[in-house]
Amino acid sequence: MRYHIMAFSRLKFFCLLLGLWYGCSTGAQAQLTPGIGVTSSASVLATNEVLTYTITITNLAIQPLIGTSVTNTFFSSFTNDIPIGYTNNLGGTEVSSHSNLVVNLPPITTTIPAIILVAVQSTNAGFLTNFITVGINSTLVFQTNIVAQFTNAVPPLADLAVSINGPGVPILVNDFVSYDVTVSNLGPNAASGIFLTNTLPTGVVFRNPSSINQSVINVGSLTNQGFRRFRLMVNPTTAGTNLEFRASVFTSSIADSNQVNNVAITNLTVEALVTNQLIATNISEMVFNPQISLMEQSIRLVNTGPSAVDSARVIVTGLTNWLRNAVGTNNGNPFVAYTSPLNAGQSVDLVLQYFVPTRLPIPVNNTNYIAVPTSRFDVIAPGDFTLMITNQTRLPNGAFLIEFPAKPGTTYTILYSPDMTFSNTFSAIPSIVAQADKVQWIDDGPPKTISHPATNTSRFYRVLQNP
Repeated sequence: MRYHIMAFSRLKFFCLLLGLWYGCSTGAQAQLTPGIGVTSSASVLATNEVLTYTITITNLAIQPLIGTSVTNTFFSSFTNDIPIGYTNNLGGTEVSSHSNLVVNLPPITTTIPAIILVAVQSTNAGFLTNFITVGINSTLVFQTNIVAQFTNAVPPLADLAVSINGPGVPILVNDFVSYDVTVSNLGPNAASGIFLTNTLPTGVVFRNPSSINQSVINVGSLTNQGFRRFRLMVNPTTAGTNLEFRASVFTSSIADSNQVNNVAITNLTVEALVTNQLIATNISEMVFNPQISLMEQSIRLVNTGPSAVDSARVIVTGLTNWLRNAVGTNNGNPFVAYTSPLNAGQSVDLVLQYFVPTRLPIPVNNTNYIAVPTSRFDVIAPGDFTLMITNQTRLPNGAFLIEFPAKPGTTYTILYSPDMTFSNTFSAIPSIVAQADKVQWIDDGPPKTISHPATNTSRFYRVLQNP
């Protein structure tokens, strides 16, 4: 229920009739005109639900609005209608008693309106009338009645739920980490006024665009079985174990039948950067690959330490061009990952792929590489369904090319296995965002896959469409 009323004092109206707006006055205050609006959160609600009224007073003149008083009085056929709280953004003096509130506001400027929130709750069914008046210097300028009904009827139910998915790779200090938070309405009724809160551990900050760069997100409304997914980017600045990332969902518009699933928690570990165990060096010149229209350069990753590492990554610093097969960013620098163990003294060759518009080599020296160990991980992204591979070809260099239909802008993950049953399944990295209705992808070995397909007797592929 909404009311938007512009109120004029009798003195102003009389002066307007005489055409003496600036000359007729009993003081400067007679020239001021407030804009007044009253909003109630509901007209029918169940007992024990909270009913909120918002009273807004805006100064539409030049001078400050002085001597404004607001009275809020409840009338009903039942007694348990005592206001449970009120707030006032401007301050002033407030006098309250059973079912009655009087607020004497300080001067209202033209820049900040007065906003008064009044909340009331009842345990009994019946009709409640809220009588609201606004006066300026003891002159009545506005009044209204708003009637609401509290009912014993069973309120509609919905089941809100929240889940956290990811991230899929180990987290190191200064990484830009993305993970998904999904808010779902499991029904049976629609729900509105849904909010999502995100609580980060100490030493972790948001890196999202400004649209969701906050700890509280207005989800809005969800129909029965509806959901919304938010991708959050954060930046851990210190190492730590079992850091708690918490998400919760709530609404006051409808009864939630199951609040157990309103909170999701995931504990993550942020690893330190260990730079004295692995070394990455160039082993080839940078050349243009016409098959994929990218510049390629091979590097060798060597474990020079005394013990094995579970997985590894190579951070490439000082880039002005796009490292196309990067799987993440650390302190603004892209990195590739090798997802298989590397024993002491063992090495593996990785192919780095760059997007260079000129198709000419760019200088990427050994000093640009930071090679660090990470914990073991297997990236298997959730998929809605498996797509049909329409073409599979072995290239002259032993690499495999696969082709599949796609939806532009949709993300896909390639799975591979040494056997047809996929009893031992790996995920190629990174996942692919389709640029057209058909995608060609080439398996040319690390870091996309843990080994070059030419070194295996057989390799089989599947394509998952990510949600």
